[in-house]
Amino acid sequence: MIPSKAEVNLHVSRVLREARGDAADPAAHVPPPVRASWLRSLGLYNLDPARTGRPRILEHRAICERRERLEQLLQLARRDMGDLHGRLQASGYCVLMTDADGATIDFRGVRSLDRELQSFGMRSGTCWSEQDEGTGAIGIALAERMPIMVHKEQHFRAHNIGMSCNAAPIFAPDSSILAILNATSFSGSNSHDSHLVYHMVVRSAAAIENALFADHFKHAWIVSLADADGGEFEERLVAFEESGAVIGANAAARRYLGGVDVDAQQDIGALFDQSSHDLIRFAHRHPGWNASLRCHANGLVLKGRLRAPARKEQRVYLPPESPVTLGDLTVRDERLVRVAQQLKRIADHRIPILLLGETGCGKEVFARAIHRQSRRRSKPFVALNCAALPEGLIESELFGYHGGAFTGARAQGEKGKIQQAAGGTLFLDEIGDMPLALQTRLLRVLSEGELLPLGASQPTRVDLHVVCATHRDLEARVDEGAFRQDLFFRLNAATFHLPALRERTDRRELIQQIFDEECVRQDRPGTLLAAETLDGLCAYAWPGNVRELRNVLGYALALCDEGCMLTPELLPAGIGESAATRGGGNAPRPRGGRSLSSVRAKQRATQEDDRNRIVDALKTTRWHMAHAATLLGVSRTTLFRKIRRYGILAARRD
Repeated sequence: MIPSKAEVNLHVSRVLREARGDAADPAAHVPPPVRASWLRSLGLYNLDPARTGRPRILEHRAICERRERLEQLLQLARRDMGDLHGRLQASGYCVLMTDADGATIDFRGVRSLDRELQSFGMRSGTCWSEQDEGTGAIGIALAERMPIMVHKEQHFRAHNIGMSCNAAPIFAPDSSILAILNATSFSGSNSHDSHLVYHMVVRSAAAIENALFADHFKHAWIVSLADADGGEFEERLVAFEESGAVIGANAAARRYLGGVDVDAQQDIGALFDQSSHDLIRFAHRHPGWNASLRCHANGLVLKGRLRAPARKEQRVYLPPESPVTLGDLTVRDERLVRVAQQLKRIADHRIPILLLGETGCGKEVFARAIHRQSRRRSKPFVALNCAALPEGLIESELFGYHGGAFTGARAQGEKGKIQQAAGGTLFLDEIGDMPLALQTRLLRVLSEGELLPLGASQPTRVDLHVVCATHRDLEARVDEGAFRQDLFFRLNAATFHLPALRERTDRRELIQQIFDEECVRQDRPGTLLAAETLDGLCAYAWPGNVRELRNVLGYALALCDEGCMLTPELLPAGIGESAATRGGGNAPRPRGGRSLSSVRAKQRATQEDDRNRIVDALKTTRWHMAHAATLLGVSRTTLFRKIRRYGILAARRD
């Protein structure tokens, strides 16, 4: 496979003779694209055809970055590349795809020829552009924007004259070159076989290009054009909007139809004798049928197969997350005020923060507030509970993996939580339960800013802020040998203790604040918290802390009628009994010192007024629920709920 010295000298003299324009050997025909490439290789890139050695190969990190940029293309091309490789590998052909710079991003080899292929640099990351290797199928396909076959001595470098290469460009929907598909053999294939492989490569590249086109315009109408006398579909594709504006056409359609001006948003009716309205109506009335179209450019009659737009995903509106800050979390507890002040000072420094506290005391809420307080607030906040994942999964979940790293791994690999949080904040909850083996790798992330995904050979740089939390005693875990001492010292520099709810001096105000928040969340305006209920809630030990408090108040509000008083009997067993005992049997008194009887009288009057307004609205709209809800300024769900609560019957619609 490697040429002899005599073969090298003969090839070099031939290339130089062609470049000088000397009389060529009539038996050695050099196609014009190849001759033009030889001239560029010599005059523009100053390459030496006698240079020995393998091609330039990119570093692993650069290969990964290029693959990530073309991840969608690689996914769409996987089936066609696999089919092409399956049909050619028995003949000694390897199949590869490069990006628009000529760098190999996917390679399918031949197992029996691994050593020979490696000696010629046939692998991922190899650069095959004209600037790197001179004349070759990939280099010409990039430079001339056309498919090409370059056979043996037509290559520029003598090192490559044993190869027979077939390449075809893959165009993006905007007509720019996205990639090159190539099949290469080192066997002495004859001219007929080489031309057959060439056409297979061209068809596979077109299939990949069309799959990319269809995916890019999946929310538009696409018409596939074929000759009326039985030509194949999926060759010429035109995408247009419901309005008729043409928004895309693949290379085959542009060549066939002539003046397709995508940028001008010309109407589909300017290309064919049918409007978009006619075509869409035909597709609805005759699904699966072929429409007959006359092309204005050449007068030929074509058959067109229409594909309807894919439904766009229904986006569920979620209200924006409340921008809770560190100051919002302290209320009036002096210890938490000091903690918040210190956290504000270090939020923008890359110092690992460790939050200690009992389960449910709000460690993740504080971590999110730290993130919002920092300059990283517009970047991701990624949380991982180290105790909630099986030990066998936490490594891949945290550090990610490369394709094929283990059985069941996704072919394209997966980013871990650390990479997902790049530029932002990574929150590791229950850090005290992280497996010992992973603590070493986390220490490297904290100290060096590098991570090594499973199956990777080169580390990846990451910039993030790490916030950890645990309810465990880490010093005791270190003494037990369950937590690395060096990692503990790394985290212990910025350690903050969050008090339990029962220890907070502002728990009365905090309980009232959370009650008000739950009233808003459940749409319960006017509902009050009885004084003895608040007293009992303050006296309760709250082993589950703030999380338990929210659940209790949410449960009690669900049982409480809107606008009424939340009394101890509505609380869960145990908590309600504590509140009743705390109240000592005295009549509950709401905030502000008003008597309960006066509050209840006002509530009854408010409810009666509300009921009358609803009845009037229903009568005005002749019991049309949607119109009545609009008139009242409420949702239909709220209207139905109030009709049931107030016992409003629609037996007679006056």
